Amino acid sequence: MSGSAPSQLREGATSKRFLHELLVRCLLLLLATAALNLLVDPFGTYGTRVFEPIVFSTRGPKLFLYEQRRPRPEIVVLGSSRSFTVEPAYIEARTSRRAFNAAVHGARLADYLDLARCFSRDGAFPGIVIVGLGVEQVLGVGQPAERQEPLAKCHGPLGVSASRVAQRYRGLFTLEETWASVRTLALDVRGRPAPRFTFAADGLVLGSELPPQERAKLEQAVDDGLAGNWYPGIFAADGLEPRSVAQLQQLLELCRDKRARVVVYIPPFHPRATARYLRESHFGRLKAQLLDQLASWEAGFPLKVYDFTDVSQFGGSEEMFYDASHPTMQAYRRMLDVMLPALI
Repeated sequence: MSGSAPSQLREGATSKRFLHELLVRCLLLLLATAALNLLVDPFGTYGTRVFEPIVFSTRGPKLFLYEQRRPRPEIVVLGSSRSFTVEPAYIEARTSRRAFNAAVHGARLADYLDLARCFSRDGAFPGIVIVGLGVEQVLGVGQPAERQEPLAKCHGPLGVSASRVAQRYRGLFTLEETWASVRTLALDVRGRPAPRFTFAADGLVLGSELPPQERAKLEQAVDDGLAGNWYPGIFAADGLEPRSVAQLQQLLELCRDKRARVVVYIPPFHPRATARYLRESHFGRLKAQLLDQLASWEAGFPLKVYDFTDVSQFGGSEEMFYDASHPTMQAYRRMLDVMLPALI
């Protein structure tokens, strides 16, 4: 009996060493996995920008480009992809003020508010904010257009909470993100297709200087849009969504608190699309509600509103579109010619 005690002690000590070594190895593996995922950043969540993410993203790249601008822009454009072709260089030429296009695809009012909060926390809020506000954006809050929500670090009116940090970085330790990192590295070795959108340093989408479509192709693009994402049913709501209206008001309040002037414009659809919306949906009534809401705020905010639904309001034409919903750079130059004189 007495001889077995030292043997048991040795076995116990060996087991403890084994467990300790196993724990250390697991910890090192977790740290290595987290470091890999942080460096590769396959979903564009952390902003390391060493590798191109494998997911479609415009929010992360736009915020990254904005944060790289020195000095900070004095005029910022908020919008959806319908505002991608608003040209910062044209704004600068007309106003002598630095400009940046912060429009992101599938934009919600929550994205506008988050971007404005990012500007606020950056310590250099723009003096003028130009907001492209489509009627469709105030009909529902919608779901985030991008996974991991790249603008999550700007959520809420206060600083970043511990729970928000944990939520943002929890993917570092997941198998899904690790596998995505491996795929990202493999794509960099084998080659990958060009990203859907790339942006210049001022946020302008590259390729926006392309000429308008040929008439036959434009007509087909309008037809495709009306049969797809831009079908008349998107304006079937009975009224504006209260939460979206509240987010718009919060955006205006933040701009007011930062002493920024705000220009809101309703971007145009292709005239044929507009005619169909007016004929087959509640678009006209919903737009009137939105304009009434904005008018009720004009006394309380440094706010100017432009309705460009009718292309004649800015001297536009049917040819100044790429499809049912996206005006060309030429169209936006004419819209800016209407808006900018009040800002100079």
